Amino acid sequence: MPKRAKKNKSTDGRSWSERIADRARSALRRVRMVLWIVAFVAFAAALFGAVIGLDRLNGQVAAARLQEFPEARIEFVDLPTPLRRYASDDLHQSVADELARPWAQDDACRRIADRVRTVGWVERVKYVRREPDGRFLAACDYRIPIAMVRHGGSNYLIDRGGVRVPGVYGNNGSAPLIERVAQPPPRPGEVWPGEDVQAGLTMLRVLGPEPFLDQIAAIDVGNLGGRVDGSASHIDLATDQDDGRIRWGSIPGAEVEENGVDQKLALLRANYRDTGRADAHHPVIDVSTFPDRFAVPGR
Repeated sequence: MPKRAKKNKSTDGRSWSERIADRARSALRRVRMVLWIVAFVAFAAALFGAVIGLDRLNGQVAAARLQEFPEARIEFVDLPTPLRRYASDDLHQSVADELARPWAQDDACRRIADRVRTVGWVERVKYVRREPDGRFLAACDYRIPIAMVRHGGSNYLIDRGGVRVPGVYGNNGSAPLIERVAQPPPRPGEVWPGEDVQAGLTMLRVLGPEPFLDQIAAIDVGNLGGRVDGSASHIDLATDQDDGRIRWGSIPGAEVEENGVDQKLALLRANYRDTGRADAHHPVIDVSTFPDRFAVPGR
């Protein structure tokens, strides 16, 4: 009998036709991978070119704007009305040198923010943004003066935290006055040292809602802690009468064997209600001693 022809098989048991099909599929996968890589590289190159082109276009626009608006300007966004009189010049002067430089420079906003941050009127710089017309918009949190401190014959403004703002002022009655403080003024932007300024601010918070506040000309903290006379009132309220005084006593919350804040305020409110004056028209009264009445020294 003739011998039967053997099937052509590889050593792994697959036919040659199966091996050829596998190789064809592998080659097809490699071709697809190459095509994908080529497409990705082409896309990336196109995108990079577009970005470079956009940057060049922006640079050309900035250069054109620079020629159109050669002088940079700054606007302080939402500058509170009370500060426009006092702070505006200080704020603009702080950035005058920066505004003289080309406004299209990349780090212009950062440099201007750094300058503004050093001005004692500014508590925090929120942002500095450059506009296409050469304006810089600066938004800040500002220190709002709430009191004036007298030291050495000069007057200085402070905010609610006792931080001094720039300038030396006359006493025009525009802000409550704290007088006879022990420590000299700090640099603008720093907290006034010593507890007497903070004691004065505490008194302002206590007296702030009272209807007779406009009759208080100054808060005298010269004897705070009894540093001059241990037996005398630590805080006096100078009234708008000549040499008028309301002997208040200790810092609110530090009372020892004297009326508390509520008792003292009740006496002053009763005086104001009955006589129209917190001091009941007396040159000097003391509200620290008797809970049911004020005392008139010398009587």
